[in-house]
Amino acid sequence: MQFDLAQAISLASAIGTVMASFLIIFQIRSFEAWNRRQISNQILNEFVSGTLEDSLEAIESQFGWDLLSEGQSYRKIVRNFEQDTADRDEIELDRYLRRILRRFEAICISMDHKIVDEKTCREYIVSLLTAIHKSTAEFIEKERVKRNEPRVFEYVERYVHRWS
Repeated sequence: MQFDLAQAISLASAIGTVMASFLIIFQIRSFEAWNRRQISNQILNEFVSGTLEDSLEAIESQFGWDLLSEGQSYRKIVRNFEQDTADRDEIELDRYLRRILRRFEAICISMDHKIVDEKTCREYIVSLLTAIHKSTAEFIEKERVKRNEPRVFEYVERYVHRWS
């Protein structure tokens, strides 16, 4: 078999094209992963130092409930409301809890769909999510019954169990 220069050049060109394609794919995937981590970091920074912090502080100042400490459950807090303001207080507390859990639910759904990086999210929120879930489990059940929807905050629970 005779070695043809034109065939050798074509073969080298094809190999070069394949290698360049692999490098481009690798760079695109690396960029996507980096971008996902950056977006995760940004979302979590805003959540942890914004909405979550504000809601936790409001719950503690208005209702005397530190969601991150053990020993106090939703029912116990609601049971201790003053009788003349109990309904209004419960509605207000529920509003804060829904806000917090909806944000966690959105983050968990984003992790599930690989929109944000699970590892980054876990490092940011694992202790917050598990503590808040533990404190609000009765509230979550109440919301499910109220809405007749067993999947309310389903992704929050999925990630709490996954990370436990």
